[in-house]
Amino acid sequence: MNNSVISSLLIRLRVRKFRITNSLFHRANTQDAGPPDLQRGFLFDFTDPRYIHFGDLLFFIPLMLSLSDHFPVACIATGNHHRRLLEFLLTGTGIDILGPGQTRPGAHIVTNPYLLLNDYTGQGHIYGLGTPDGPISLPYPIFLAMALATHLGLEFMSVALLQEKIASWSARIRLALQAGQEQQAPMPEQDAVFFSPYLGSGRFRDLVNLKRRQLIASARSIAAKKRAKIIVVGGTYDPDMGLTDDNIIDMRGRDLMQMVYLAGSEKIIAGVGFDGFWMHFFDLIHKPYTVKFRGRLTPVAYQLHIDSVNVSFLSQGRRNYL
Repeated sequence: MNNSVISSLLIRLRVRKFRITNSLFHRANTQDAGPPDLQRGFLFDFTDPRYIHFGDLLFFIPLMLSLSDHFPVACIATGNHHRRLLEFLLTGTGIDILGPGQTRPGAHIVTNPYLLLNDYTGQGHIYGLGTPDGPISLPYPIFLAMALATHLGLEFMSVALLQEKIASWSARIRLALQAGQEQQAPMPEQDAVFFSPYLGSGRFRDLVNLKRRQLIASARSIAAKKRAKIIVVGGTYDPDMGLTDDNIIDMRGRDLMQMVYLAGSEKIIAGVGFDGFWMHFFDLIHKPYTVKFRGRLTPVAYQLHIDSVNVSFLSQGRRNYL
């Protein structure tokens, strides 16, 4: 699922020729592609899980929602987990989710910049959003959407509109969680802390597990104060951390959508984990999430995450780090 640092660097160098501005890349697929005909609509390509993680799906959705008011919009994801998450996130939006092998001929592709190297036969214009190389002060999904909107001259798009789209989308997600609670994993009788101590990417940033140990201490502290259980969430192959006392409930390897509904349960009073998908999801559903920042290798990248990426959907209060 993870791409190496070296391979990422090499791909960045190859796609740099398509760069338009900070976080926006464009490739005309053929010499006779002509000017963009926006009425052909947009197809968001989420088919490569190496470069489209669960959090990345969230970053694209405010743009998708805004475009769908004016143009046909669809997305495509081949992985089962990605597809099911999208089905939940896009419920009631009217945005189509295509299956394997399906496409929208002539539609403008929007995807991760790394995928601009794909073929995309029959698609004239391909836009890559992401891999920022400069400071950003807006929440990341809003910045990405405005970068494309400015390039295409979409005057209806604005920061205020995107904020409104995120707020209404957040409300819809919270209602869907309430309506589907029977799909969650079994909950204990008492309150619980949702604990996600694993790094899906950037694992080299915590090789000796110092940051994970800080997370464990924080989860234990919050649970003790609230007289709550700790539910450990992770993948099938995430290692056992030796948390064996009676206050721990191990739900590693459970179905992703069960965990999504679990996060929305009224019994989940808080979350604890790294800056990743669950941080963004808890922000969307307006639940507190204590974060251990993985950090970044350069001051520019560090500040980018502090000012933009890590507050993508934070609408209440401010981000607090361990």
